[in-house]
Amino acid sequence: MITESGWLLTRADGVTSMLAAITVQDKQPSGVELVARGTATHSSKPSPDSAIVRLNRAMARLADYQPPVVVTPVARPYFEALAAASDDPRLTTALRVLLTTGDQGERNRAGDLAVSLSRYPWLHNALLRHTITQVIQQAGYRFNVIPGSATALMNLRLMPGGQSVAGTLDEIQSVLGGDGQLALGLTTRGLTAQTSEQLLAQLEQRLPEPPSVTDTDVYRALEQGLRDTYAGVPVAPGPFEAGTSSRPWRERGVPVYGVYAFPVDNDTMTRMHGTDERVRVDGLRSGAELMYRVFGRFRV
Repeated sequence: MITESGWLLTRADGVTSMLAAITVQDKQPSGVELVARGTATHSSKPSPDSAIVRLNRAMARLADYQPPVVVTPVARPYFEALAAASDDPRLTTALRVLLTTGDQGERNRAGDLAVSLSRYPWLHNALLRHTITQVIQQAGYRFNVIPGSATALMNLRLMPGGQSVAGTLDEIQSVLGGDGQLALGLTTRGLTAQTSEQLLAQLEQRLPEPPSVTDTDVYRALEQGLRDTYAGVPVAPGPFEAGTSSRPWRERGVPVYGVYAFPVDNDTMTRMHGTDERVRVDGLRSGAELMYRVFGRFRV
């Protein structure tokens, strides 16, 4: 199966292709809910025991939290290719340290430095660790009432082969501190007939799952098609920072590969799911040419 994902990165001009990734494994998504409790009272009397204030302070602490850097077997060839393709010697050096060190502290520092030097910092941060992102907050129901509870829904994206889900939740809990008025846990919103305990067990089971194999005619067709369409651009397998429709296929033993067929700069990438999502017209043309070349290899 061929689906979305797998970015085609460009150099500083935003047009010249630098590195093409073919996704062979997605990160695992889950929802995390944080509920803050406080005193419900009239809004004319500001209370230090405010659920909304407690939640916002907790969110500020979590915004500064970064799980440890991990270079998984799937991510390694991607970052090796990035180090070779980069025209920034500082980034190349940081990536080489990241790929060779056996010390977790040095790995974290090298990963953070590589992210800061990358033209795609948000992407490369997400390919090096689990991430947790604040997406929805809910609190209050009347102008004259301080509510007794406030809720934040967060998006947890788990890197296969990375730290356990339970260990990550424990780290998040430690960042929040020992406030007994804060309750953290996996949420089963939108999931049917599943408890949070069952969800945790399912996520832990999925983390070690292997990637799609690359020794197939379809992978080779994508690899060669990218090189032919984009003037010999280096191609590497790698992980995808988000999720796709690949799971039902992989569960049945079908290899799945992800490609975005058009080149992107960081601005184009960060518009994804935003209010002004778009790609270049010439990128659509070359992307169409790529797919014709890929499928043309299978004509009989």
